[in-house]
Amino acid sequence: MASNNSMGFITAIFAHPSYTDYIFDMLTLWMIGPYFETMFGSRNFWLTFMLSGIASTLSPILYYAMGTPVLVGGSSGALFGLIGFIIATPHRGVILANPINIIAIIFLLSPLPSPSA
Repeated sequence: MASNNSMGFITAIFAHPSYTDYIFDMLTLWMIGPYFETMFGSRNFWLTFMLSGIASTLSPILYYAMGTPVLVGGSSGALFGLIGFIIATPHRGVILANPINIIAIIFLLSPLPSPSA
């Protein structure tokens, strides 16, 4: 069923489907956010967060094209964008010498199982 909300691709970033998703997203943001803002500034933080979040909420269009309905919610896509930006920047130092990179790699390689209803 299609939504009439034309801003749904933005509001989905801030709507979490479960308390568990919300808690883990906020925990990740608490660990990654201050580091990102210190290294790259608030403007780059919000720009990266919003662009990554919008891209992640628009990505299920491929599934819609195949006839499979997909519900999108949460800021995990935006957080993956922040982590990818941190890992991809050249002045991040040696990857394994920086604790934030170790946290980012663990986050990217070990997705937590989420209940699907």
